[in-house]
Amino acid sequence: MPVAKEQIRQIISENNLSSVADVYALLNGLISISWLCHSETAKRE
Repeated sequence: MPVAKEQIRQIISENNLSSVADVYALLNGLISISWLCHSETAKRE
């Protein structure tokens, strides 16, 4: 399930992410997790 913009804003504020690099790392991690989950699901089918 995609993460909603409001959830991303909440994560940023709760984790005191203040730099573009911090936010990029967060989003990159979320994308990687999503890709891995999709990849594992595809292997099972």
